[in-house]
Amino acid sequence: FIMALNGPKGFDLSVFQGDVQQSSFNCLAQNGMKFAIFQAQRGPKLNPYAINDYKRAKIAGIQYVDFYMFPTVQKSAISQVKETVNYLKSNGVLTNNMIWVDIERKEDYYHNDCAKNQQFLTQLVTELEKQIGSKKIGIYANNWSWNDVVCSWTGLSKYPLWYAHYDGKPNFNDFKKFGGFTKPSMKQYNGDQKLCNTNVDFNIQ
Repeated sequence: FIMALNGPKGFDLSVFQGDVQQSSFNCLAQNGMKFAIFQAQRGPKLNPYAINDYKRAKIAGIQYVDFYMFPTVQKSAISQVKETVNYLKSNGVLTNNMIWVDIERKEDYYHNDCAKNQQFLTQLVTELEKQIGSKKIGIYANNWSWNDVVCSWTGLSKYPLWYAHYDGKPNFNDFKKFGGFTKPSMKQYNGDQKLCNTNVDFNIQ
């Protein structure tokens, strides 16, 4: 598991992993994980495990903890942002950390019309800026999912990019520009890895 790295490594965790125990977070920290990103919301529902994920990661000594949201056009962009931010703030886990917006097609999460999806995402990030400020927003996508959902749009390129490419390599050497993004902030380089009695994705900054 030990490898030469460009920057700090971390993991992300989705709602599907359920109630991950403190011992798993301690183990992830012992495996050198320096940051974590937890799913706060998926489509119409909040993630009931996100608050405990945050608290347990912090207890384990993982210093940097962000969240991501996985929005759907089946519900108002503004209400999804408000619900997610209120949920995190009211539980005291959204302070100086970021919310990453996951842009990929799942089931009926997006229209088959790029222009409509662009409009939806513009509304969503505009509301997020109102709620948490532009410096606290990031975008999760890869070249394929971006083109699939929003075509060649460059409307979110001012935000940091977390891109996915499961080549198993903890570096940015493979990055190809898309959507107006010229350099990444973070890469998800391995998906669905069994570690510490849970399943995580591996990331590098």
